[in-house]
Amino acid sequence: MERNIILDCDCVIIDYYKGFHNFAQQSLQREVTEQKGIYNLKQRFSLTDAEFLIVQKHTVKHFNEFPFLEGAIEAVKTLQDNGLKIRLVTGIHDTLADMRLDNFRQVGLTPDSIDCVFDGHHSKEAMIRKYHAPIAIADDRIQHLYDARDLVQHKVWINNGDDQKGYEDKRSFVTHEFNSLHDWVKTHPEIFIQQEPEVAPVRRMRMGR
Repeated sequence: MERNIILDCDCVIIDYYKGFHNFAQQSLQREVTEQKGIYNLKQRFSLTDAEFLIVQKHTVKHFNEFPFLEGAIEAVKTLQDNGLKIRLVTGIHDTLADMRLDNFRQVGLTPDSIDCVFDGHHSKEAMIRKYHAPIAIADDRIQHLYDARDLVQHKVWINNGDDQKGYEDKRSFVTHEFNSLHDWVKTHPEIFIQQEPEVAPVRRMRMGR
């Protein structure tokens, strides 16, 4: 039976803010400041609507060049080495799926699947239902963990300090809170390491004379 784990990409595996910051400065050809803790990209990087469009276009062209968060590559490899199927469920347009997978392949990672939910026709909850009893989901948005509350036992919040507007009161549905995927994998190996089944002792039969 497959053992699946649901992983968000941006801010869980990929350092989206660092990449976006770099792309913003490259495309606008000026220094761009970042206000950490703000989830909205335009507000986080103080961009006008026109500037945001310029950065978006540049980002799409370089979508397979995002950096990875510290320890994330090691964490994903550890999960795969222990027999888990890596199911990426990410909030990007499906036209960017191949570039995202290429981004992963460049660092030696080969996810087992990718589901994109940016088009508004699908939700992360619907994508998660495709997979049989995932052992865990890791996401930086409490909203998605809350939506998966009845579908996945271990709901891992990767808390990067961003605001969680509208879902601050749903933290009780989070079962694990860590600053990085690496820290969760390192701290809770008992969740994903497959235990060898216990073998019943063989009873010696007594032979009659």
